[in-house]
Amino acid sequence: LKDIIICGYVFLCENLLEIEFCINGTFNIERDAFVETSEFLKVTWPQVVQCIIDGKFGTHTLPGDRLPVPTIHARAFSDSSTEQKEYCKLCSQLCLFWKWLDTKEKKHTNILSDCFQNKVYDYLCIDDIHILRQVSKLVPPPPNDFIDAVINHLHSYDCIFNNIPKDIIWNVVQYMS
Repeated sequence: LKDIIICGYVFLCENLLEIEFCINGTFNIERDAFVETSEFLKVTWPQVVQCIIDGKFGTHTLPGDRLPVPTIHARAFSDSSTEQKEYCKLCSQLCLFWKWLDTKEKKHTNILSDCFQNKVYDYLCIDDIHILRQVSKLVPPPPNDFIDAVINHLHSYDCIFNNIPKDIIWNVVQYMS
């Protein structure tokens, strides 16, 4: 399955009232892909985006074997209603965070399948810390399924967080920001 890339300024759509993405579609939407949209525009997102927003993605997928997560630029719908812009920004952020976590999980899944060690511990690099700071500052807060997935990953594979009780890890992440 290939990603569909929707480039910037492809859709000048002042009369467009509805956009329906394929329910199982994978795509990347760049900045200003949909400009001059109606304030009444209705967007039907793919199932994976709905699961991410509804906080069900982490419970319906397995670490290291998650569904492909789309890339949605925070300003893909640049001229739409404030509500649509905020929703798109939230989608963009949560998809970015899930992609980051999926990459981390796949790294450890591949390492464990290639070796005979019980566990391979890692450490947070500056990019990981930057992402976690963004996550902890997100308003509204990220869904619990994402927070739980991050906590489980850090507790399982980080050389520092593996020694901290799970119920304290998220407090430490929030403290880092």
